[in-house]
Amino acid sequence: MLKHPPFLVWHRVDPNVLSHMCQEHVGMMHLSPQDDLFLPGAMCGKAYYVMGGNVDYIQEPSTSAVAGRTVQKIPMGAWISAAALWCEWIHVGQAVAHATAKFHVGRCRVHDISIRYARSFQQRLCARNT
Repeated sequence: MLKHPPFLVWHRVDPNVLSHMCQEHVGMMHLSPQDDLFLPGAMCGKAYYVMGGNVDYIQEPSTSAVAGRTVQKIPMGAWISAAALWCEWIHVGQAVAHATAKFHVGRCRVHDISIRYARSFQQRLCARNT
């Protein structure tokens, strides 16, 4: 997960905040073959990190700004719907597993992590002044 820039920055600045965030807001998810991770038009409050498996991202002209149907293989180590970490997001495509797939699922907004970091920073400052 440290490949995603915000997580890498938080890890470098304060590994404890990142560790706490992961314990509270990151889980695991497994899909069986032909299971949908999400469908077009669905609200998204999660970001997905592909840990393994075979996942396709499919876009259709009726739900996305593509001229024709597109299918992309999602590689292991890729993020899907990472924008959900910092904004309200609606899926415009479909993600489907073609073999058993495993994901880390993040359910926390960047804003929430920033607030937690600010509180941690303030506590450290106050502790030094006493």
